[in-house]
Amino acid sequence: MRLRRAVPLAGAVGLVLGSLVLAGSASAAPARQPTGLSASQWQHAIARTPAPSTGCYEASYPSLQWQATPCKTAPGVPFRPAAAPAPAPASASAAKGPASFNVGSGKDWAAKATGTTISSATGSFSGVSPTVTETGPAGATKTGTTTNPKYPNTYSLQLNSNTTIAAPECSGRPTTCRGWEQFVYSSQPTTALTPNYLFIQYWLLTYTTSGGTACPASGTWKPYTRDCYSTGPTVKFPSTITAADLATTQLEGSAVAGGNDTVTLTSGGQAISVTPPDSTLNLAAHWTEAEFNVFGDGAGGQAHFAVTTTIEPEVALTDANGSIAAPTCVATAGTTGETNNLTLTATPSIGTQATPTIAFVETNKTPTTPSCAVAAGTTPTPTVTGITPQSGTTAGGTPVTITGTHLTGSTAVHFGTGAASITHDAASQVTVTTPAGAAGQVTVTVTTSGGTSAAGQHFTYVAPAPPPPVAPAQGYDEVASDGGIFAFGTAPFYG
Repeated sequence: MRLRRAVPLAGAVGLVLGSLVLAGSASAAPARQPTGLSASQWQHAIARTPAPSTGCYEASYPSLQWQATPCKTAPGVPFRPAAAPAPAPASASAAKGPASFNVGSGKDWAAKATGTTISSATGSFSGVSPTVTETGPAGATKTGTTTNPKYPNTYSLQLNSNTTIAAPECSGRPTTCRGWEQFVYSSQPTTALTPNYLFIQYWLLTYTTSGGTACPASGTWKPYTRDCYSTGPTVKFPSTITAADLATTQLEGSAVAGGNDTVTLTSGGQAISVTPPDSTLNLAAHWTEAEFNVFGDGAGGQAHFAVTTTIEPEVALTDANGSIAAPTCVATAGTTGETNNLTLTATPSIGTQATPTIAFVETNKTPTTPSCAVAAGTTPTPTVTGITPQSGTTAGGTPVTITGTHLTGSTAVHFGTGAASITHDAASQVTVTTPAGAAGQVTVTVTTSGGTSAAGQHFTYVAPAPPPPVAPAQGYDEVASDGGIFAFGTAPFYG
């Protein structure tokens, strides 16, 4: 049974951001305070608003401006991979899954992009039982069924990549060494661990064939059996996200080729985001599948939902080429070792979506044969491939040509947080006039009704050179007896 249908992602983002940005000043530095924007529309819009640079950020409804906040150190809990490779995946456009099973530890649906790589993925819940409650072991080292005490609202939200990333750190290691990346929200609501953290966790799977402590010397890598993991900087969500709040919560991860990866969490009227200083695993070149769900809070733990709970996760993809083709549901393609106590079941069709999407239902009621639903997107996401010229004055007013794909109907062009004036747009080209901006490099993005382009292209603001100093007057002045002044050359005059 369909409980609640989420607002379509990219279309809402494009239309909302476009109308708001164009209404503001081209050089607006203060936070934009839109009017008439619902909380759910704001969530989608702020998630697609690029952060100014690397670091940690927060935002509150209805502002579409990220505010810098100090980064913190994430808990040292590993959100471990599935203990063994999942069975060979089966897939179809309206996929039928294997026999019923609890979710996690490899037993989950994943969204696979059609013929390209993923630039961003967004996980949300389009259906959540209205009386849902959850408990789980905090900082679990066990499943939490008997060994560890369980606490309310102790779970993680995970958006996980495929485990086939050719990570740079795997060079010279066993041929089975591969990277794996997780975008994670960890609730940890106990006195022992700081709660409500958002971060990216990186893995080098089978870094060694014999186990031990050998991990890369660079960075903050830690050993985990034959694997190594590292946790990036983190930012804290301002309040506890309860199980009931899952209905208004979404988690987004993005990866930019040659740039940075970002994780963003929105819930209710609050948002937080983390962009580490480097991509670490080169995810953008290898990201083809995305798993999203609610799981135990690390170390193989399990999230326990009360009886008669039904949840419907959704995974919406933006691929690197802006394709709107329907993704594929891949069965038993989960990659995390954490679980929940629900069982996959049949899923109804999901109809039209703004971006390529999969959806599936899990429950602890009596399940039927598991299935997964897919939908193609309605409008291609724009992509930006070039900017000419790549620099201009801080005063603004520089004519710039932006090239890419699916640029027709551009409603907004951002140079950092400033909105440019659009003078012309076509399928592969947009011409704009830059807004004023501070000296330095900014991200350039284009917004259409299909969404906002990935943050991979940049423009550099250059402060104008100061005017040359005025040379002092040369020569000597002589005052006449009547008060007049005679100017002479560089030699004194006597007479």
